[in-house]
Amino acid sequence: FAADMIRPGEVLMIDSGSTTLHFARHLALRSHRLTVVTNSPAIAATLAVNETIRILLCPGIYDAREGGVFGAYTFEFLHGLNADRAVIGASGLGHWGPSDAISEAAAVKRAMIARSKRATLLADSSKFGERHLEVIHPWDFFDEIVTDEKPPQALKTPLREAKVKVWIAR
Repeated sequence: FAADMIRPGEVLMIDSGSTTLHFARHLALRSHRLTVVTNSPAIAATLAVNETIRILLCPGIYDAREGGVFGAYTFEFLHGLNADRAVIGASGLGHWGPSDAISEAAAVKRAMIARSKRATLLADSSKFGERHLEVIHPWDFFDEIVTDEKPPQALKTPLREAKVKVWIAR
């Protein structure tokens, strides 16, 4: 569903993670003429099967737990770029916003959102109500969330108040 939201010519920033890797697999099959900035070598390799997708892989220190690169080089690289959309995942979705268990990952997600016109969050319903170490951003930083079930009432209110569009992908 989320891959079908992407239009030809867009510049995307996609963070590392299992949900965003799944998104990249579908994106590689559907999309044309994209530029993708990612901190994930696996996402870069997945998208490389589509030769119409230009891939910019962030430099940094590789973290096997997260499958991505992080650190000062990563931030410097991201801060020199602009994108139409950041597509990120999260470890948990709570009242205050999405959160991540790894501080470095949360910081990269924030940097990607800061450099993008739109922020799209991809998260399955197993993340609802989960709280982790760092809130990535409050809900009002996000334009939309793509998930597999309707959020519970505890999330519906903050999402509605922040004007986050909820897309249910089935």
